[in-house]
Amino acid sequence: MPWNFWRSLGSDFRIRRLLRDQVGVTAARWGASKSLATLLLKFGSQRLAIGAVTTGATGLTVQQAFRDEKRQRNLEGVVLSSGDEVAWLNAATKPIWDHLNSGFRRLVEEQLEPALQERVPFVGRYLHFKKLSLEEAAPSFGPVTVTRSDHGVELNIGIQFVGTGLLEFSAPVASVEVADISVKGSLQIILYPLVDSLNPIGGITFTCLDRPEIDLTVRTGSELVPNLYDFVRDTVDDVVAGLMVIPNGVAIALDTLGPQTDYMALRYPLPLGFLRVCPQGVACRDEPSVGASPYVQVRVGGALWNSRSAKMSNHRSEFVGWSGCVKDFAVFSESQSVELRLFSGGGLSSRTLLGSAKVPVRSIIGADMEVPLLGADSEENGLVLCLGVDWLAVLDEHSIRQRRMS
Repeated sequence: MPWNFWRSLGSDFRIRRLLRDQVGVTAARWGASKSLATLLLKFGSQRLAIGAVTTGATGLTVQQAFRDEKRQRNLEGVVLSSGDEVAWLNAATKPIWDHLNSGFRRLVEEQLEPALQERVPFVGRYLHFKKLSLEEAAPSFGPVTVTRSDHGVELNIGIQFVGTGLLEFSAPVASVEVADISVKGSLQIILYPLVDSLNPIGGITFTCLDRPEIDLTVRTGSELVPNLYDFVRDTVDDVVAGLMVIPNGVAIALDTLGPQTDYMALRYPLPLGFLRVCPQGVACRDEPSVGASPYVQVRVGGALWNSRSAKMSNHRSEFVGWSGCVKDFAVFSESQSVELRLFSGGGLSSRTLLGSAKVPVRSIIGADMEVPLLGADSEENGLVLCLGVDWLAVLDEHSIRQRRMS
């Protein structure tokens, strides 16, 4: 390729660094007589897509949103229907479930086993998959909400699975048995793009907006590794997130008998924007018992981040030390949530969950806030997490011109 081509292509990119290793990538969608293949850029651990379309140039850029009603424009959707009736889906799932044993076996061998070997201390590298039994319990679905947005039609379906099966790994000195795995979350099915054709649905995507709640029982092996439950549960959680939690998922391009769907743009969509989160402190209203060095865990979609540990202030009623501790999270849907957890301890020692909260993305965009944390009984426990939050919207060229004219 001539150097001038790459130089001209690079001049179309507007790239603004959002924070440290996180990069906000914006790129021009250039005109072409035929649909161009989507280019992928990978900066650090953040992978974004640059889609190519057949219309004129409509460059994208990341811009800090104004704190008014306009900042919600790219997070709006219209609920078309909601309800609990999905009996037909539950009935269809049962016969399909009987054929998934080999698929789950491959998943355990290729994804879960290497992750456990890497993460579990002492005996991890000696663990090898031995046995899998799913039993007959199939997942159940419901309720369902149907939403219309700029991204097509979205079906958000609740999913719950309570298994009685057994997952066993062997080690030289003993075995690790994992049983009673339960999963509770929400599956999103996106019908996009919608085109004017005999088949108006150009593609279908299966994903989860938030990490599902996963629990399990470690029957044997706890005597080998301190805190083995946390290592196994977190590993299973990350493997599931890497496969099915947005922006990960399964994308299928459909034949519309008309316009051709760009699969790469479907599989790697651009985010609506970036949510910048900065822990500022923990206030103790009722002076509950808190460890000496708490840290915050933030989860948005498939992304998970642990802050550094804070220290107790001189007043012994607040925890400080998160100055400059900032993280950016890509947001792909208005229905996503921000999951906040406050921990004390960790590593080989058992960590303690001090409190947690789950807040919809749309309710915390562009505002500093105090979030009351809930204890194990789902009641407020007297801890309040103080956060600084900013929203950096991904805007197209048309939106930028409108803002400049207003």
